[in-house]
Amino acid sequence: MSGRLAVLGPWLPPALLIIGLLLGFPLLALAGMGILAFTLALRQRDRPAEGFALLVVALGCAIIFGTDIIYIRDLFSTRMNTIFKFYYQVWLLWGTLAPFALWYILTRTSGLRWATGLGVAAIFALLLAGSGVYPALTLHNLGRGTIIGLEAATPREQTEGGKAAISWLRTSATPGSIILEATQIDNVQEAATGAPPRCGGSYNGDGFGGVSAASGLPTVLGWKGHEEQWRGGDPAAREQLQPRCNDVYHIYSSTDVTQARDLLAKYGVRYVYVGSLERRDYTPESLAKFEQLGTPTSFGGGDVIIYTLR
Repeated sequence: MSGRLAVLGPWLPPALLIIGLLLGFPLLALAGMGILAFTLALRQRDRPAEGFALLVVALGCAIIFGTDIIYIRDLFSTRMNTIFKFYYQVWLLWGTLAPFALWYILTRTSGLRWATGLGVAAIFALLLAGSGVYPALTLHNLGRGTIIGLEAATPREQTEGGKAAISWLRTSATPGSIILEATQIDNVQEAATGAPPRCGGSYNGDGFGGVSAASGLPTVLGWKGHEEQWRGGDPAAREQLQPRCNDVYHIYSSTDVTQARDLLAKYGVRYVYVGSLERRDYTPESLAKFEQLGTPTSFGGGDVIIYTLR
């Protein structure tokens, strides 16, 4: 079998490419390339560096080919999320092969005519220039806007109170305990009149869901729209999202202490966060009830209050 693959191997990718073009699936050629790379790797047992490089090529082919057939079912019912997340890994895998490939080619052409080496250098220079297009188009954007990330202040940490509150949660909160924070309500005014709240918040710059994200503590509901994307294959989980949206809204908006206490107990909430977003969307009267439900810890002169529930 290995002998047949050795003979057929170099012709397998172009043959599958032609078949794939006829079937409308040109990526079929990657299956042939992966098989060829894997077969060649098995024949390089005495040359581990080359064998390892070929295995990495085969793995990348398997990932790209596989995600065109198997994907995670989400809200969009397409391969988009699966492909772009797995393709990141292929970029890294194959990117590490570029220096090795250049060294391999140059060592194999060093004894040939200068024209061959010049051709290899020209092809490499062309590919290198192509890889530099994206950095050239994006580097000028560095430094614009507010930097947000693991090593910088998230939206909820832009004030002294918010920064101190997040720091306190990271160091003092019971690990694994649940913190409640407001979720974005797209129809705040209508919800105040009794209409069902519409929770959103995906990729927002205000900081909804940011307390949980920055502290590492779970919350009742973060970005409902984003959660819906990943619960497409789990109807039972998706059915929980709107009820959780309703409950978070009513915990903050209600002036009924008993109702709020029951809803907080329903989700096992330990801490309640009240910051600028909560004060923006809810009335002082509705937020005052938390004084009866928990012990307040103030940060930044009252800019943020975290209630530890009794």
